[in-house]
Amino acid sequence: MKNGKTDKKLMPTECLEKIEDFCVLVVDKNKKIIAYSKGCERIEEMKREDAIGKNPNEIYEPNDPDKAITLNDENRSLLLNTLKDGRCYKDTFSYYKTQNGKECTVLFNSFPVFDESGNIEMSVGTYREISEYFNLIDTINKKNHDNGTLSAVKLHNNTQYTFEDIIGESNEMKQCIEKAKLAGTTDVPIMISGATGTGKEVFAQSIHNISDHKKNHFVAVNCSAIPENLLESTLFGVRSGSFTGAKERKGLFEEAEGGTLFLDELNSMNISIQSKLLRVLEEKRFRRVGGNKEIIANVRIIAAINQDPLEAIKENRLRSDLYYRLSVFNLQLPPLKNRKEDIIALSNHYISEVAAFLGKKVNSLSKTSRKILLRHDWPGNIRELRHVITQSLYLAGNDCYALESSCLPEYLLERYKVNEEKQMDSLSLGTNKNLREMVDNFEKETIIKALRQKNHNVTQAAKLLNISRQNLQNKMRKYKISG
Repeated sequence: MKNGKTDKKLMPTECLEKIEDFCVLVVDKNKKIIAYSKGCERIEEMKREDAIGKNPNEIYEPNDPDKAITLNDENRSLLLNTLKDGRCYKDTFSYYKTQNGKECTVLFNSFPVFDESGNIEMSVGTYREISEYFNLIDTINKKNHDNGTLSAVKLHNNTQYTFEDIIGESNEMKQCIEKAKLAGTTDVPIMISGATGTGKEVFAQSIHNISDHKKNHFVAVNCSAIPENLLESTLFGVRSGSFTGAKERKGLFEEAEGGTLFLDELNSMNISIQSKLLRVLEEKRFRRVGGNKEIIANVRIIAAINQDPLEAIKENRLRSDLYYRLSVFNLQLPPLKNRKEDIIALSNHYISEVAAFLGKKVNSLSKTSRKILLRHDWPGNIRELRHVITQSLYLAGNDCYALESSCLPEYLLERYKVNEEKQMDSLSLGTNKNLREMVDNFEKETIIKALRQKNHNVTQAAKLLNISRQNLQNKMRKYKISG
């Protein structure tokens, strides 16, 4: 590669044509195919001599009933688009037919190759047939029906959690639980927002289990875990014959019939798929990929997002109309750092759970371990806390009854050590401040932090500090802190 440009000499067509595991197709600046790999021959059931020297539009045609494209429309060929404007395509979901009638469904990638002058010399496409992906989905769906889910399940409807499993004595968490229980009595769409690890799916399952849908399946999908161009078929299913070897396959909307469909990390879903989801929500109907029969969507939608919805809308990661359609009932989960009074209760719960599994005698936290856990900000939230407790218990001695700080991860110990040193520095000899001044400064800074954390809501800040509202207002006047 020279100056960001790919050297043609590094990609001789003779080498490319020998590749068997996947397809490699090369088109030169004259829009003619100059390389056609053995993988292409195998998947597309065409001979190399039938492709070499041809324009891609001569041997391929779209297999998408929703797209009426003429033979002369170059936009249907990603390779020709790349040749035209230098644009790269990554993991693009593509249906097409070959000139011999072979139907293919592939994940396609293309990129340009430049000459020494910086002009586009050729475009290279690599792609794989993905019929196997759909076979995998069918296998997973079968296991979901036979066994509940692939993870540990204690209920018959694909769920593991109820509101009894949610641990939290903080005011923030109590309010969330009450609001979620109220949402469970309705049938409207729900939007749950919260940072990664705050327990969005736990709440979603709990809502499902007190709703009128509880007798039917709870089906969850992480929108970020499925390739962008496969998500549509995963949600809506596939019509028989849409691609080679394709069987009639239900999507998750049909799997969740009469129950709840949980769409996690909705902000990672492609905007075009979001528009189709919006249509389903409004019309209560959808079509399988490649199909023309409308299917009634009898399902309750709960969506989750791991960032502020308004920020996601601003960043064009979430359609505003979809957000307002889904957020008829909006539930925002607080990060663990905002409810530190729950850290010890959660830790003890995980200790009890994991220690029993490991056969350990540990049943509590040591004094120092408590301090360390309470000092940490927990960017990974509840999920991080659980991982920390689990990891630490593996290191704990078999005769240990309290989880010692020496068993905690090194990064927590280091962070705690740094904070302790900072505190000692502030109390070092030679300071001009007396004890009263240092206490006042600490109290003032703590109040300021509490107000910022609660968006300057005095009542909520007072609850966080565990003092009365009047007491907090008196201290704010004392330290000249504005509301």
